[in-house]
Amino acid sequence: MSVGDKPAQWASLACEHYLTLINRYISCKNIELKSAKKSAKQSATDVMRKEAKIILDALPQQTIIIALDERGKEFTSQDFALKLEHWQNTQHLAFIIGGTEGLDDSIKEKAQLTWALSKLTLPHQLAKMMCLEQLFRGLSILNNHPYHR
Repeated sequence: MSVGDKPAQWASLACEHYLTLINRYISCKNIELKSAKKSAKQSATDVMRKEAKIILDALPQQTIIIALDERGKEFTSQDFALKLEHWQNTQHLAFIIGGTEGLDDSIKEKAQLTWALSKLTLPHQLAKMMCLEQLFRGLSILNNHPYHR
């Protein structure tokens, strides 16, 4: 699940590719939520709060939330696969990428994990693609598929 504007074609194609691969193992979908527009009277915090409400309203009950943030925990692909294995009996798992201003603290507080794909700040669309690729990689590790090598 991500907050933002319409993705570029290259990003949509890459995400569709990884979603197709992921859906061989689990049911997964990409949910894109419209970002809250910042007005002259609104602060970044106000925008993040609005987007947090949009995100939380879109989540099913009892969803495990993984917030993506460069200040989160980093994993090797094998360690991430073990996390996925731990969550395998979970009905709803949501990887959340915030909007331009980032994720509101209320989302991070509700998250069972804050995950850093990198300590670098990544463009929104690249972060989504990397998240999906690592999700597929983790699933391929768990299913002894040679993708990871």
